[in-house]
Amino acid sequence: MTRPLDSLFRSAVLKEKAYSVTEHVCPVKLNQNENPFPFPADLKKEIEADLLAAAWNRYPTVFPDHLIEKLTRILGLDSGSVLMGHGSNELIYSSLWAILDRGDEVLIPEPAFSLYKTVAGFCEARVISGKSNPETLAVDMEFLKEMIRTRQPKLVILPSPNNPSGQRIPYQDLVELIRSSTGLVWVDEAYIEFSENPSLVDRLAEFDNLILLRTFSKAFGLAGLRLGYLASSPEIIRQLQKTKVPFTVDEMSQIIASKLLDHPEVIAATTRRLMMEKQRVFSGLKQLPGLFIFDSDTNFFIFKGLSKPHSDLFNGLISKGILVRDVSSYPLMAGCLRVTIGTEEENDQFLSALRHELI
Repeated sequence: MTRPLDSLFRSAVLKEKAYSVTEHVCPVKLNQNENPFPFPADLKKEIEADLLAAAWNRYPTVFPDHLIEKLTRILGLDSGSVLMGHGSNELIYSSLWAILDRGDEVLIPEPAFSLYKTVAGFCEARVISGKSNPETLAVDMEFLKEMIRTRQPKLVILPSPNNPSGQRIPYQDLVELIRSSTGLVWVDEAYIEFSENPSLVDRLAEFDNLILLRTFSKAFGLAGLRLGYLASSPEIIRQLQKTKVPFTVDEMSQIIASKLLDHPEVIAATTRRLMMEKQRVFSGLKQLPGLFIFDSDTNFFIFKGLSKPHSDLFNGLISKGILVRDVSSYPLMAGCLRVTIGTEEENDQFLSALRHELI
């Protein structure tokens, strides 16, 4: 090869790092905000026959039309209002490519899911970083309002509830931000089932600039299948379809997700169970010495040790078979760790291990 490798790739790609999650093998895995409860065995039995009858040698439809139709009906939306992909991450990549051009401004709160800033960088957009309160991690609403009023960015990204901070933007504030923006407003509702906020899905008919991102990975407990979707106006969805990779939602995932949508009581029951465990874990964390816990509107908590380095806590928990997430590299989150709510047994093991590390 005669040309240097760095001359063969876009400069926006060369300066970025590939997304990665450091792997640790631990018996108790509480690091990725997964639903800890497995897919119900009786539903698996019901699905077996459909999976066996599926034509594995045939391509699925370009877009999962039957699943989209069912989901659209459940959400009470007009036809053409939903775009489904192979996980939310795929939709972030393909949709931001459709929206952002070089030099476009995009407003993203900080901290926020790192992929938003990364993909905006690939698009060579100009990122305006929102501010948050370092003591609570709550988004600085006045700053967001001021940036929208004075800059009117092409795209505003509002994760609510937010990963990694666990904070929500109050519902009426979200509505105000959407109403005041002349650009597109993307609200990430990946954790909405755990939130005190209602979803904004009922406001889609009111706002022609609103895009909602939802996932089957959290409350629905299908992280292993990789399914996510966007809900917006049919006009916006038609444009986002153009950069969406075709054939990515496989037939197996469609069958399984469709069956789960037929049983909303399963999702409701596991969500209630998770929220009860969340309260119990919060009470347990509050009783531990030398620990600060941030409020959370999700299925996870951000915490930091006040008298012990986060790296010592992280490695100490691993030595006891408990894996949490080190989020200390995020803005405003130095020294912080994140723990997902697990099963009752997993939560007991986590609290016991953390207590021994702090004492």
